[in-house]
Amino acid sequence: MLITELNMRVAGAFALSEAAGADLIAQTVNRLFGRPVDHDWLAYRPGVFLTKYTETLTSGDASAITALREQL
Repeated sequence: MLITELNMRVAGAFALSEAAGADLIAQTVNRLFGRPVDHDWLAYRPGVFLTKYTETLTSGDASAITALREQL
């Protein structure tokens, strides 16, 4: 086998899977090192949800905000 590329990005659903109780990392490591995968650790709790909220904070002179409001 020849490996030409590794994609080390984590899938978008990973955070939700972990939050719901599935221990993906430990079981992946187990498999990589030839240890048994404990499928009980891959189960999840239903009804778990995550939200993502990003707020951008800036600082500056208050007069710039006043001028921007006047343009609207």
